[in-house]
Amino acid sequence: MEGKKRLTITDQRIAHLLRHFSQIDTSYRNELYRIGLNDHAILEACSVPGSKFDPCQIKKPDDIIGLVDRGKTVFSILQPNGNHAITLEFDFNIGSEGILSMNELTSSERELVTESMRSGTLLKFVRLPQLRLTNRLTLVTNINSELVTAFPGRYAPPLPYPEMVQDEKIKANEFWNNHVFIEVTQ
Repeated sequence: MEGKKRLTITDQRIAHLLRHFSQIDTSYRNELYRIGLNDHAILEACSVPGSKFDPCQIKKPDDIIGLVDRGKTVFSILQPNGNHAITLEFDFNIGSEGILSMNELTSSERELVTESMRSGTLLKFVRLPQLRLTNRLTLVTNINSELVTAFPGRYAPPLPYPEMVQDEKIKANEFWNNHVFIEVTQ
């Protein structure tokens, strides 16, 4: 991403990105308080199941920007809404991935798959003892080079929604029919 406009993160996006952190460095909490978050909101965001950044590599949302120039682009797509999604690969693990292809599950894991309706889409879930480590980072930016979202792991299209362009909706349904969210067993 060298030679391009520097990425920025808005306060709204910082709050969204917290769902991909399992914990937040205490020295960063004052910044979160400044944007209107309290300890309950921070804990709630960090408790959302899904892909999580390795706290040894990425301690706060701003660290994502510093990581971008160190990765190699392995996937890039211009989304119909004008956003640009990029998946970068690193020589080290950056976190854990909360989505897998059904083909990546063992036959015994496939037997554990359940389905549940989320945001109007029937999604697949599997309970496993832990998420799988990943050396990939997917980020989505808008036309103003603002970070829309970022998470460890491969690109996943948005869940289908009513206003979605038909071709995009077909691709999204195909993806979500063949992928599963991992829920970690406690």
